[in-house]
Amino acid sequence: MAARRSRVQGGSPRAWPYAAGGAVVVLLAAACYPRVSLSASRTGLARVNSSSLGASLTDVRIRWPGGQVAARDAGGRLWPAGPVPSHAAVTVTGTASGPGLLSWLPGYQQQAQWTAVTPGAPVAPQHAVLRSLTAAHTVVPLGGTVARWRIRGQAGWQPWHTGPVTLANTNLKPGQSGRITLEALRRTWERSTSTLTMRWRTPPYLTASATNATTITPTGSLVVQFSQPLVNAQPSQWTVSPNIPGAWKTISASQYRFTPSGSGFPPGSHVTVTIPGGPHGARGHSGTYLAKAWQGKTTVTAGSVTRMQQWLAALGYLPVTWKQSGSTPSTNSPAIWQKGTGSFSWRWTTLPAPLTALWQPGVFNAMTQGALMQFQRVSGMAVTGVATGKVWYALEHAWLSHQQSPDGYSYILASETLPETLQVWVNGQRVLTTPTNTGIPQTPTSLGTYPIYERLQFQIMRGTDPNGTPYAVPVHWINYFSGGDAVHGYPRAAYGFPQSLGCVELPLTVASTVYHDVHYGTLVTVLPPGAPA
Repeated sequence: MAARRSRVQGGSPRAWPYAAGGAVVVLLAAACYPRVSLSASRTGLARVNSSSLGASLTDVRIRWPGGQVAARDAGGRLWPAGPVPSHAAVTVTGTASGPGLLSWLPGYQQQAQWTAVTPGAPVAPQHAVLRSLTAAHTVVPLGGTVARWRIRGQAGWQPWHTGPVTLANTNLKPGQSGRITLEALRRTWERSTSTLTMRWRTPPYLTASATNATTITPTGSLVVQFSQPLVNAQPSQWTVSPNIPGAWKTISASQYRFTPSGSGFPPGSHVTVTIPGGPHGARGHSGTYLAKAWQGKTTVTAGSVTRMQQWLAALGYLPVTWKQSGSTPSTNSPAIWQKGTGSFSWRWTTLPAPLTALWQPGVFNAMTQGALMQFQRVSGMAVTGVATGKVWYALEHAWLSHQQSPDGYSYILASETLPETLQVWVNGQRVLTTPTNTGIPQTPTSLGTYPIYERLQFQIMRGTDPNGTPYAVPVHWINYFSGGDAVHGYPRAAYGFPQSLGCVELPLTVASTVYHDVHYGTLVTVLPPGAPA
């Protein structure tokens, strides 16, 4: 039996292309159905959202109470064709259409609608601090983004600007304040409906402070703290007094340290740091600067009295000498100010007991003060008996240079034991003994030991007698040692008992000899009656 071919049921094969074409049309129509919606936009009025192929939004109108304006779709965002009020309730309508080839289909044109409130004007604080003094950075702080703005000046509204809201004044100063009235819009297409008024002030003046304690060691550092980080410190313009070697180092943008080099600051000195003020001085990151030159002051700790005595003794200003053991510290070592190792010894063995009783290592008494005063005179400084930083530096230099005292060591010893006498000692030898007069009971002479602080060859002494009578008498060869008390020449009929108004009087010829044997800083001891000389 012959085989038979099976036959497909369901119609003619020529019907398939028509069926497939119909399916494609249906799918294309579904894909192009105008599904369009609107949502908020960061730049335009609204954002056009479409999930259809070839769909578009036309005949768009923006309406609000009292007005309307057309809009256009630019790259998926609606832009008003004219200004729209800010912070207004608007309704956006438009016609959503599919592709033109399918516009004949029913439902391929639909109405789209969206309601929203246009952006309001930015929020301005009542009081605001500008970020910087420079025109490019004096930004007015407003809430939110600003698309365009303008400021009302004395001549009316200025032109519109874009970008950050800034003040055009380029002459702003720290701590300056004022008021500003402006219009600011969040979108370029908005129409302003209100103005903003706010008070502004610039950043305050830059301030500086010293963070160190009130005293530092000779090799201690000075630290300056600024109120804000600096962008233009210019430490090369800062001065440190006394002017000693050292360098500034940046700890942070707002903190700087000066460290002295070598032996550092002289003990007892007063250190002053000066930083120039004004717009050409140090500047903070906001452009602010110091209102005026700033000065920070600190004091260096006092030096060792023993060290001072060691140097004065080694240079011949004391009746003792000092011999150092070990090497001499260099000027680059802070040990230069520290007590050295060594020993004191008397320069002469024939000194009077009242003088040797004064020697106290490590104690700043009349003996050490007198030696310091004599050193000051020799060095051309003011004779004060105070060890300032300048004096310490001079002592250091003299010791390292072996600059010995050009004068002998002199001493005056007066006794009120009758008959009153005065002795002069030079370099351990008694070179003169003479009768003298001290003060009467109503105006006694100061007892004790004092260094000579003023010397005059002649003076008219003025005062008042105990009976109230004023006097003015010529006096020669004067050596003041305690207040108004002095060793001087004055003619008397006799000497050896109390006659003066407090001074130690000598015959004129003797007074001249004494005057040329003693110096500034020479000690004068006045013993009471009965005290052993």
